[in-house]
Amino acid sequence: MVFSKMIAHGMSIEAVLGPFPSDGHRGGFLNHFSLIALARTVYDAALMTLYVAHLSSTEDQWNLRRHVLYLHDLCNRKRFLKPLTKIEPAVQPIDNSTYQRVRDDLTLKISLYGRKLGKNDKEISELCTGQRVFVDGARGAARLVGWDLNAYDFKQAFFSNWVHSHPVSFLRANEQKISMVEASDHQLAVSALALDTAWEATDACNEVMSNFVGTIERDPLGPIE
Repeated sequence: MVFSKMIAHGMSIEAVLGPFPSDGHRGGFLNHFSLIALARTVYDAALMTLYVAHLSSTEDQWNLRRHVLYLHDLCNRKRFLKPLTKIEPAVQPIDNSTYQRVRDDLTLKISLYGRKLGKNDKEISELCTGQRVFVDGARGAARLVGWDLNAYDFKQAFFSNWVHSHPVSFLRANEQKISMVEASDHQLAVSALALDTAWEATDACNEVMSNFVGTIERDPLGPIE
């Protein structure tokens, strides 16, 4: 599903590029704002795809990773459903007893697999907060899948400005000659960076997934309940 999600982001990039001429002329709207934001989503989805589909994972490692994901899902759903029930009375609130039972079961399994993998009490406690998505953090996941950490740090910090509309994405618009009619050198440069990032991430995922999907026998761990 996350691989399909990444593909959908890539298709959206194609749609955003649609109005811009591909013959070298600058005329036409180059929506670098959306290109960069979408490239960031491709990059994030690629990291999750490669993390989940990491072929050298042991069964214990995968069990720890997936239960950390389950716990984050549980806690995050409670985080956004709680205020939603206050503005939408028709939405059913989370049953606290069920929530606590499921959470206790997940943290028990996280502790079990964490200790089997040599995690200390502090690390296990952090994993059991429900805040973690990746066992060793996002940088740890990037390291696991073989990404250059300096490049990862740069792209995460740079691209996030367009996702969140932070100052870097708009404060120097006059200096960068941002135009809705004719793309500036800056718009072309950052768009090229975004497209190159999305292409590299997609290419890496295609290579891994081509050796991973098709039949269950290609999964080194086989089916896991």
